[in-house]
Amino acid sequence: MTHEGFLGAGPASNPAAEALTRFPVDRPRPTAGVDATATHRFTLDSPLTSRLRQMAESAGGTLFGALVAAGQVLSAVYAGQDEVTATVGGRSSGNYHAPVLLHATVDGKVPFDRLVGEVCGAAHSLPGEFAVADVALRFAEQDGGLLVCVDYHPDVLDAATVERLAVVFRTLVRGVVDHPGRPLSELRLVPDDELRRLLRDWNDTSREFPEHRSVPDIFAEQVRRTPDKPAVLFGDQWLTWAELNERANRLAHRLLAEGVTAESRVGLLLDRSVHAVVSMLAVLKAGGVYVPLHAAYPQDRIRFVLADVGAEVLLTDRAMASRAATDIPVLVVDDPATTAGQPAHDPERLPDARQLAYIMFTSGSTGTPKGVAVTHSDVVALAWDHRWRDAAHRRILFHSPHAFDAATYEVWVPLLTGGEMVIAMDEPTPALVRELIAKHGVTAVFLTSALLRLFAEEAPDCFAGAGTVITGGEVPSAEALARVIAHCPGTVVINAYGPTEATTYALFQELSLEQVRSRVVPIGRPVDNTRLYVLDAWLRPVPVGAPGELYIAGDGLARGYFGRASLTAERFVADPFGTGERLYRTGDVVRWRADGTMDYLRRADNQVKIRGFRIEIGEIEAALAELDGVTDAAVVVHETRGSRHLVAYVVSERGREPDVAAWRDVLSARLPSYEVPSWFIPMDALPLSNTGKVDRRALPAPRADQMSTAEHVEPRTDTERLLARVWVEALGVERVGVTDNFFALGGDSIVAIKIVSRARSHRIRLTGKDLFLTPTIAELAEVATRTNGEPGDAPADGPLVHLTAAETERLAAGGAVEDVYPLTPMQSGMLFDALMTGDTGLHLIQFDLVLDHVDEPELLGRAWRLVTDRLPILRTAVVWADVSGSVQVVRAAATLPVTQHDWRELPGSDRHERWLALRAADRAAGMDLAAAPLARVAIIRLTDTSVRVLWSMHHIVMDGWSGAELLAEVVADYARLRDGGGPEPRPRVPFEHYLRWLDEQDQAVAEAYWRGVLGDFTTPTRLPYDRPAPPDYRPSATEMVEVDIAPELSAQLADVAKRTKLTTGTLVQGAWALLLSRYSGNRDVCFGGTVSGRTPDLAGVDSIIGMLVNTLPVRVRVDGGQDLVSWLAAFQAEQARARDFEAVSLTQARSWSGLSAGDNLFDSIVVFENFPFDERTFAAHGVELSHFDTEVGSGAALGVVVFPGDRITMRLHYDPALFEADSVRRMADYLLTLLAAFPGEPGRTVGELPALSPAEHRVIVDEWTHTAAGYSVEHRMHELVAEQVRLRPDAVAVELDDQRLTYAELDARANHLAHYLIGRGVGSDVLVGIAIERSLDLFVAILGILKAGGAYVPLDPDYPAERLGVTLAETRPPVVLAHEGGIGRFPRTDASIVFLDRDWPVIAGYPATDPEAPGSARDLAYVVYTSGSTGRPKGVMVEHRSLYNTVTAVVGPYGLTPSSRVFQLCSMSFDTGVQDLFTTWAAGATLVVPGPDAARNGAYLVEHMLAGEVTTASIPITVLSSLDVGSLPGMDTVRVGGDVVVPEVAEAWARKHRVINNYGPTEAGVTVSLFEVEQGAGYRSVPLGKPLANTRVHLLDDRLRPVPVGVPGELYVGGVGIARGYVDNRARTAERFVADPFGPPGSRLYRTGDVVRWRPDGTLDFVGRTDDQVKIRGFRVEPGEIESVLLRHDGVAGAAVAVWPDEKGNKRLVAYVVGRSEAQAPTAEELRRHLSAVLPDYMIPTAIVLLERMPLNHNGKLDRSALPAPTRQDGGGVTYVAPRDPTEEALARIWSEVLGIAQVGVEDDFFALGGDSVNSLRIVARMRTAFGVDVTPRDLFEAMTIAALATTIRDRILAQVMEMAVVQS
Repeated sequence: MTHEGFLGAGPASNPAAEALTRFPVDRPRPTAGVDATATHRFTLDSPLTSRLRQMAESAGGTLFGALVAAGQVLSAVYAGQDEVTATVGGRSSGNYHAPVLLHATVDGKVPFDRLVGEVCGAAHSLPGEFAVADVALRFAEQDGGLLVCVDYHPDVLDAATVERLAVVFRTLVRGVVDHPGRPLSELRLVPDDELRRLLRDWNDTSREFPEHRSVPDIFAEQVRRTPDKPAVLFGDQWLTWAELNERANRLAHRLLAEGVTAESRVGLLLDRSVHAVVSMLAVLKAGGVYVPLHAAYPQDRIRFVLADVGAEVLLTDRAMASRAATDIPVLVVDDPATTAGQPAHDPERLPDARQLAYIMFTSGSTGTPKGVAVTHSDVVALAWDHRWRDAAHRRILFHSPHAFDAATYEVWVPLLTGGEMVIAMDEPTPALVRELIAKHGVTAVFLTSALLRLFAEEAPDCFAGAGTVITGGEVPSAEALARVIAHCPGTVVINAYGPTEATTYALFQELSLEQVRSRVVPIGRPVDNTRLYVLDAWLRPVPVGAPGELYIAGDGLARGYFGRASLTAERFVADPFGTGERLYRTGDVVRWRADGTMDYLRRADNQVKIRGFRIEIGEIEAALAELDGVTDAAVVVHETRGSRHLVAYVVSERGREPDVAAWRDVLSARLPSYEVPSWFIPMDALPLSNTGKVDRRALPAPRADQMSTAEHVEPRTDTERLLARVWVEALGVERVGVTDNFFALGGDSIVAIKIVSRARSHRIRLTGKDLFLTPTIAELAEVATRTNGEPGDAPADGPLVHLTAAETERLAAGGAVEDVYPLTPMQSGMLFDALMTGDTGLHLIQFDLVLDHVDEPELLGRAWRLVTDRLPILRTAVVWADVSGSVQVVRAAATLPVTQHDWRELPGSDRHERWLALRAADRAAGMDLAAAPLARVAIIRLTDTSVRVLWSMHHIVMDGWSGAELLAEVVADYARLRDGGGPEPRPRVPFEHYLRWLDEQDQAVAEAYWRGVLGDFTTPTRLPYDRPAPPDYRPSATEMVEVDIAPELSAQLADVAKRTKLTTGTLVQGAWALLLSRYSGNRDVCFGGTVSGRTPDLAGVDSIIGMLVNTLPVRVRVDGGQDLVSWLAAFQAEQARARDFEAVSLTQARSWSGLSAGDNLFDSIVVFENFPFDERTFAAHGVELSHFDTEVGSGAALGVVVFPGDRITMRLHYDPALFEADSVRRMADYLLTLLAAFPGEPGRTVGELPALSPAEHRVIVDEWTHTAAGYSVEHRMHELVAEQVRLRPDAVAVELDDQRLTYAELDARANHLAHYLIGRGVGSDVLVGIAIERSLDLFVAILGILKAGGAYVPLDPDYPAERLGVTLAETRPPVVLAHEGGIGRFPRTDASIVFLDRDWPVIAGYPATDPEAPGSARDLAYVVYTSGSTGRPKGVMVEHRSLYNTVTAVVGPYGLTPSSRVFQLCSMSFDTGVQDLFTTWAAGATLVVPGPDAARNGAYLVEHMLAGEVTTASIPITVLSSLDVGSLPGMDTVRVGGDVVVPEVAEAWARKHRVINNYGPTEAGVTVSLFEVEQGAGYRSVPLGKPLANTRVHLLDDRLRPVPVGVPGELYVGGVGIARGYVDNRARTAERFVADPFGPPGSRLYRTGDVVRWRPDGTLDFVGRTDDQVKIRGFRVEPGEIESVLLRHDGVAGAAVAVWPDEKGNKRLVAYVVGRSEAQAPTAEELRRHLSAVLPDYMIPTAIVLLERMPLNHNGKLDRSALPAPTRQDGGGVTYVAPRDPTEEALARIWSEVLGIAQVGVEDDFFALGGDSVNSLRIVARMRTAFGVDVTPRDLFEAMTIAALATTIRDRILAQVMEMAVVQS
């Protein structure tokens, strides 16, 4: 090839050149392309070449292939990216090959030989060449070695640059052959001498500076040296060094008096003035850290910064004082009173040089500003640079905001070097700068690049007389620099670079006029004591000239980001070239120049992709800046409707009109087309930020009228005219302009197919994706390809199915065969569904038509039969028996069943009933798939001129599109029969052509795409089933809920789709994805979506009649933070891309996903029934279609069928085996709510879409949570007892065996103790520990503490000492009550221990009267500890009013009366024990207290309750399930709670007792809701009930929005009952107790962590835990559901399910079972069979452990931590078992051949071997042939091993033999 073909082509003239990889060049590329006129030659010697050849051949490649791979690596290095596109040409077998475009990804993790093996199209022999945009490498063999010629543009690249590139190439090749197995990232890129320059020579910047001295120390020395010399000029007044020092000292002493110490943060909110300088200096003198706040900061930003750093003082001035709204002390520095009386001498102590000097905030990539923490030493290092020592920096202008790091240079360089500072009193202008230079002798000025551009345009000579002008902050304008240098000949202009993290400056470059005129503006060399490294992604130094990220090291590096340890660790990394030092990752991409200076190229994170190409914004901005008449420009990426576009904001010279057309033309000539901005927006000036940089966020968003032309543009070329004609026909519009948008004209996916197909008929090749990605005729014309073929060209001939002679004969036995086809993926799936369910009507389509002007129904019937004779699809049957694989057979003849009915005499109501009966009977009849035709027609005469038609067609042979086409043919044939003639039907492309196209598709490409889409999809999107799916479940959606969208909303949705260039299908699918996300709680969801299958690649595809539709997975990631339109547009674009890869089966797609075997990709499907009916077609034949409807059975558990139109209709088909109609209706309403929100605010985010309609919101948020009661809660708990003492003093309050305390006795003893405790300092909110076992003293202690005003803390003596130690350490009770004999294991404590047994004589000496201690209902009543998610228990503080409300609210529902006897089973350390106690006392009842081991011994428990005549008890469900239902005949009420209630257990006990489900966390006052269980209700889960009085409950999503009925949400509880918080744990309290967005101001909600859903009646239903969800094989599993099924087994008394990891770390379910005492314990296998009958396979435990009893904790709850680990004996694996008889051998052979597995054991699981629905059809067909018996896929799914299947087959053979014997006899 000649290099001119690519190297010489301008970017606009050669599309291939645009894609080629580009290197950074030495000079800007010329506008017009030029030829490569220079060549550099070098050689690779013979030994190196030989070794390279050997390495290449061992990798399966050639020497040239290895050279190409080396060229790719070289290109990746010099382009700074891993994607490389080049042209490659060479020879093969003596023939020269034209260059081909080669794309590769250079992955640093793989070795070079892998790259060689992947080089495609380059396996030629030499000579050959490899070329990128500006460089071509030519290779030729020479004397055993290689001659390499590098061709290049000398106008773009220097010869030295190319020579260095050659050295790098040689270094790379040598590294490859020396280390062939090393990853590319470990290969050396530069030779030793260059590496030494990069790391050492160019970084030799070390200079002495006072690194151990602080800023005040050095400043003080300068004061002593020149006290009377001017230091600061402000206005016309000078401040000497001594005066400045004195002012700063006075303020420093005031700061010390305010408490400022070492590294105290002090905010500065000041105008630029001398006070700002004094304040900075004063803060440092006091040892503090100043935190500058920009004068333009909004209040929120000021508050954020002050809070983020923990500022202790704020310094401000009178001008800014009004904005200093803060809680910290504020000092006004220009108020004399602030420093009045303060000393003028230096503070005594100097700060350390390592202390922080300031914290300066910069923007964060996350949107949160980050504070850069800079030390004194960093500031001194900057100020001591040798450059500041010359006269040019003796008088520096201070004009930058002190919150901008340039102020560090402007303030501290003069103050630390003895220079002078001139403060600009106003914002800088050219006139002011000119005046300050001329009048006050300013010698040095810093300006941002943006300001310099403005000054250069207005008055470039304004710097004349200054010694130095420094610019930086952004890439400077070369034109602006040239103007300044030319107009100020005596001024040195410096380009400076440096991030805030490197203390202002890291590089400096003095610029010359020659440099900037050649457009070369380096950022220079490192400043003193600074080292620079340009590294790649693997921290390797890159060669000179190659781009890499800049890393900075040295003495000026900041400490890090204040309070952001993780961010500091991310950006400040270890220095691999130093000794324990750090590098700062700048995120800037730079390159070394040959002279040791550096060029800035771009931001590493500012690469964008437009139309798939990488775009560098800076390159486009530079090109814009070079345009004639342009002074400034900025380019941003604007995203609209999911597409990213470049938008240029351009500032013209004054007096020149913007010329957008000229700008576009010039850039189109200079830049690749994809780099030319889509829109140019003229600006008067670019907005600048506070720091003088371009404020890109303030650039105005493009308006709609700027983003599309309003003028009609006529087609200009033949292609455009043809396309316009096609658009007019397909869209039904009068005219189309070439810039009109397809979607704005009402286009959608169906119209797209028509357009592409019809374009093909004009020999214009387009794809469906083209229309979605380039939706205007002008764009389409560019991508369209004109072809020479005819539209009907048939694919290549040849059989699609290869049959044996025997198979052919068997097929012919069923009738003459016209053709045999394979099944499409969709057809295979439908056949599988039919065979699995036994329902051949599952996928039946029923068309319901009313045709007017039909006078002769018999002719209409004949027309149907004519169409049947003509169209093969109506003569097609599906055969799966007697052939090795399922096929569709076209019979030569088939008679369509047509029945005629006459209902003209029937009344309307009878007609309707007859119609429903006819349709139901028709569906129930199903369809024999093996007998053609798979259709039937019923024609019902309604009047003399109208008929109703029921046309039933099996979906397996025809789709909806085909139905519309076929009906048009039927009507046309009817007209021909009626009229005696007419036009012949148009020829149609045969269905066979589609099948051949399908067969030709590249499955490898499709697999790669779908693996990319689904490879990491591991969690199926579960639907909110009302009932669990049985193990052998197959979906059968036989019921339906219909929703009509009102015409107004339908019109609004159509308008939204049109305005946003979206389709209505995208809107519906997006809403469905959002619904699934909210119902499932997953942000990553998947559902099925139908695609037409009518590929534009097949000419005439729109005329094909057959089954082309396919169902594919639609995976959607729901990003709540993204704006709705962008999210939908991106989703639509992805679906457009998926159209290129739709020729795959669902089985294939599932196998390419990350799901486990046996898991479905989805359970719901969205179908958009956009039939291409054209009523004009009917009218043309004299027939009117007055009614049309269709009914399609869904192959999913839930199918959403959408019928578009003026009134959109949605039908939700559902399986009644899984769903209740009301549940589906609510889902439909929710879907409607979401769709209704789409036309709202266009800018709203996905997460802001409403979850509830206004009516639902009113019910759920207001009505169901309106629980205010009529009683006061402002009472203390002991008042309840006092009331009982008054009413029934002699009633027994507590009973323990034969010991009793009456209410009067209890009260008196408690009063003694209360007086005693008050004497020991107990009062309001004083915590008192109780370490007393179950005894009467325990209850005396509780009541006595409350009467004293204190709060009790249970310290159960049986608890481990460590747990008690934690409680004591956190609560720090001054007093602990105990028994002398039970204190032995008690941990050491500083508390005073009072022994109630030993010390009682003393206590009894105190008064027995009520102490009437002061206090309120808001005092603490008790603290109990609950288990924490971190493993550390947390103490919950509960107030009197909270407990009082709970107790008062539940006494009635519990049925407690003074005669009640309440069993106190739970420990007082458990909140249920607290509730049992106080509800008993509130009712005046008796508390019956058992011994300590009652909960652990079921027999003792029953005995004790019977003996105590107990009427009410709170019994944990784990304990209750172990008791016999009839064991407590006298029990009235059983309260269960604390764990998930097993429905079977609760219902069994409810037969003879009141069973109340008591739900509530400790933090919410023990009880939130109550539910009384009904016997025989058949609960799937026992409801939690409705909220208690004075209790508010909210079920919220992750954005704190209420969720609809049936949707799981986290339960938040508010109201009187919630606790105060956690003891000594403010962070945890703040996390769990949050502000109530729905309640009164100041109210709180407690986050329970429980996932709950509303039932339709306003009761709550428990779903699971947010922090303890179990996932098995990607499914969420509720262990309680499995436990419930286990407990249904007659032999199981107790059950628990836990999760344990297996040997590989995968989660597995383990069941623990306790057998009933009177029955033999069931075996593990028996239990597995029991579970398998009800649960899906993923919920079957892999191990089952039999226990004698369940381990329980002190509260009677199951102690899951004590469950033993399963052993191998508890669950076994499958070992290979060989076939044992001929049946098993035959089956093993079939499985082996179909599944492609060498060895199949008879116990191997079909799915574990990779089996799926498609394989099952093949295996079933083979089995039927082999054994001659009827077998279906269902048999295979029910008997999933060969051993089980062999038994089935033997039984079938035996039954067949017996049947034959009967017949013969």
